[in-house]
Formats: sequence, C-alpha cells, structure tokens
Amino acid sequence: METSVNLKHVYEDKGFKEIRRTYMPTLSVSDVNKDIPMSTEKYIIKTLRDVSMNEEWLKKLTNLVKNNYEKTHLVNPVVGVDIKKWEKLILADDIILDGSIIYIDQDKKDVIAYSFLHQSEKSDTYELGWCGVEDNYNRELITQLTFHQICYAADHGVQYIVGEFDTTDHNAMEVLKTLPFQPSPTLITYQKSNLD
Repeated sequence: METSVNLKHVYEDKGFKEIRRTYMPTLSVSDVNKDIPMSTEKYIIKTLRDVSMNEEWLKKLTNLVKNNYEKTHLVNPVVGVDIKKWEKLILADDIILDGSIIYIDQDKKDVIAYSFLHQSEKSDTYELGWCGVEDNYNRELITQLTFHQICYAADHGVQYIVGEFDTTDHNAMEVLKTLPFQPSPTLITYQKSNLD
C-alpha cells in the first residue's frame, strides 16, 4: 500500500523498482449524470452477448483485448496463451453479457472500443473489467461505453461500480480520471531491478 512508507523504503533499498500503481476505487452510480455523451462517428453499440453470437466480431474483439492487455504488461509480460483461451477469459462466468458494451464501426464492421462489466460478490455492486480501443481511435470512446454501463447498473438497481485501474493501462486510466470515483488507497507493484 502507498501508505506503507517504511516498507516502500525497504523495497527500494533492496533494489526493487516501482513498475505500476493500482487504484481500486468505488463509484456511486447516483453521483453520475446519466446523460450519455455520444460519439458523432458512425459507430453502433453492441453488447457482448451480441458480439459473442457473431464469430467474426468475437474474433476481432478477442484479438483487440489480447493486444491491449499485452501492451499494458510489457514490464511483466503475459505468458503465451492461444486465442481460444483469451476468448474464454473474456466470456468468464461472472461477465455480464448485456452490460459489457462494444462499439462497432458500421462501415468496416471492425471492433473499435470495448468495456466489460462483471458481477461482484456484493449484490449492490458491479465491477468494471477490461476496456480498450483500437490504436487509431480516441480513448473517450471508452468513457462513453462506461456511461452506458452506469445506466445499465442504475436500471438494474445496482448502487456502486468498482474498478481496478493500473497506471500501465492508459485506457483504464482514462475512465478513472473522467468519472467521480471516491478516493481509495493505492497499491504499488515493485519488481527487482535487473542490475543486481
């Protein structure tokens, strides 16, 4: 934890280097204005349920998720996992198929952006999952998708949404900086320096 100052010094004195900070705040659904900022582009909204029934879209989504995840873990690379395993990770048991939202380009039929929503152990809470965009598109699309998820949560009587945001994931950090999450303690991840 960021507040563990003495432990932080011990790690740094032993040659460990900070590689990431992780924020795990809570958002009160009632604190968010439900007016969804919409893209003026030619995108259509699909749920993960819709995408999972279209083999081409699911393959494009899976590849985009895999590529984005790998980019955020360059310091601690992901073990090689085949595309079918990634598909299973996306369609996890706790995923909310109708609350996980994807932007599709109407003309190219490409997956442009995604934001996943998961069940929580608490009945009044949902959890934000992986989110991302294609390299050539704006990250504000993720925030638009998250607004849809907030409305979905409100429609289902859910009061809170929690997230886990790593500083190595610029897509997730866009959501954290845009929405009124409550402050939370920060976790710091260290890695032993290769110089020793």
